[in-house]
Amino acid sequence: MTTQELAEREGLSTPAISGHLARLEGLKLIRRERTADGRQIGIFLTNAGRGRLASVREQRNSWLASRLDELTPHERESIRASLAALKRISTGER
Repeated sequence: MTTQELAEREGLSTPAISGHLARLEGLKLIRRERTADGRQIGIFLTNAGRGRLASVREQRNSWLASRLDELTPHERESIRASLAALKRISTGER
């Protein structure tokens, strides 16, 4: 993925994304390399970045699971019934 593609995907400006990427690169969580044609720079996760991402996802999943466990069966069913609509919103489907 290029910087411009990431900026468009996230709804941010290319300079804003570049600043975030510089910080991530400084932490050695990503690396930037020229694409095969040499015209663009691709963004790649490092092993450390993959590890950090897995850790963040695990923490988020654990947090969500514990909160869902606190709900009543009726509340969980209400959430389950809304998942298709939430997926459409999050993916931009119409």
